[in-house]
Amino acid sequence: MGADYVRQHVANLDRSIDLNAPAPFDRNAPGQLRTVALANATRPILPVNGGVRQVNVLTNLGVADYNALQTQLSYRGHRRIYASASYTLSKATNTSEPDGNGIGPNEPNIAALGEVERGPSLLDQRHRAVIHFSYRFPLNITAGTLTQLASARPFNATTGVDNNGDGINNDRPVVDGKILAKSAFRGTATSDVGLFVESRIQATERATILLRLEGFNLLNHANILGRAQTVYGDAAAPNSTFGQLAAVGASPNAIPAFANADPSRMFQLQLRFLF
Repeated sequence: MGADYVRQHVANLDRSIDLNAPAPFDRNAPGQLRTVALANATRPILPVNGGVRQVNVLTNLGVADYNALQTQLSYRGHRRIYASASYTLSKATNTSEPDGNGIGPNEPNIAALGEVERGPSLLDQRHRAVIHFSYRFPLNITAGTLTQLASARPFNATTGVDNNGDGINNDRPVVDGKILAKSAFRGTATSDVGLFVESRIQATERATILLRLEGFNLLNHANILGRAQTVYGDAAAPNSTFGQLAAVGASPNAIPAFANADPSRMFQLQLRFLF
């Protein structure tokens, strides 16, 4: 059995910043709006016909942190049995998603892009467990299972309207008098129960044929990683479709659902020649 602690700090992550962004628009209640004209009036360079409004530049002001406690227990007390179980308690946060997944800041102003934009990474899963067990039968036949269990991943919420007048619909909703943090909501837990059976056939003195059959996600659990319906709305109560994988009927706010779900039940047959 063993355990270890991992800490990672990454600085200088790429992120885009509008150097001509309007002044921040502080909101403390749903439904608060600032017109585009009022927002433009607060930009350092006033927009005019034929002039500039946004001055977007690529900077290295993003920061990410990862902390994890990793534990593992393995058993090798029998020549035919191998078993192991691992559990990871982790926390991954950042001020800007490093893979550019489309989550924009609530305010484009550089004064509001620091720790105020820190939130969980979209890959953050606080709890993850992996269980492995295998038994070697006679005739070089081995069967076992590999099961993975993990908690839900976060997703970001927006109002669906341009509250601050900057021309971008990245504004997050106000709940209990405060603007929600980045990626403040969680989806559903994920699990994958797999089984395998393999046989090693000695073809020659130095060559072995490995025949293996594997099944993945045998319980056919819906491992939904993200959410297509992320528009919370700009009212006290969230939209009825908020948090769904995809709303019923056509929806211009739904990203492709299959990009947010792991595969369903699958089987794989493998034949390998080892020498």
